[in-house]
Amino acid sequence: KGERVSLIFMLAGLFFLFCGTNAITTFFALFAAEILGKTTAEATIMTTLFAVCSAIAAIPAGYMGKKIGRKKTIIIGLIAFMAAFVLYLATRSDIIVWVVLVIGGFANMLITVNTLPLVLEIGGNDRVGTFTGYYYTATFSAQIASPIVYGAVRMLSGTYLSLFVYSPIMFVLSILCILFVKHGEALPEAVVKA
Repeated sequence: KGERVSLIFMLAGLFFLFCGTNAITTFFALFAAEILGKTTAEATIMTTLFAVCSAIAAIPAGYMGKKIGRKKTIIIGLIAFMAAFVLYLATRSDIIVWVVLVIGGFANMLITVNTLPLVLEIGGNDRVGTFTGYYYTATFSAQIASPIVYGAVRMLSGTYLSLFVYSPIMFVLSILCILFVKHGEALPEAVVKA
């Protein structure tokens, strides 16, 4: 029962997490054009920086998840993402947007590298296929829902600046769900060797 509760909260956390990140990846170029006055080429360079920082952070993110725990690493990534967004909202500086992309890229990988292993660990070795299916159901559902939900938010707000409010709200909801996850950490090496 405890593992089932952890799974439900983790899947809900994943849904909100991917709602937040999907909105960024889908609408950032439009935000860059409307708010920052960037061309499509310039917006592409900006999103490339985000992707490069994510790639650089992949191995450290895995090490960090093993060292301090997957759940803590995911929450640190979400908090870093939110802090970067709040920093931009507070300053509205073109330079700070580049800082947000760097921090966001690293934070994104802290989250991404550790979510699937956490879900699979809840299920155990004999249910890897089933729990992989749960993971992708939650994340793909978010990728379907988020453009629709954020599209409505954008229409109501009248500006793509609302992206920097929508995504942090989704991240807060994700953290609240993940706090209830009590399973899914990697087993200590001593237990695995035994």
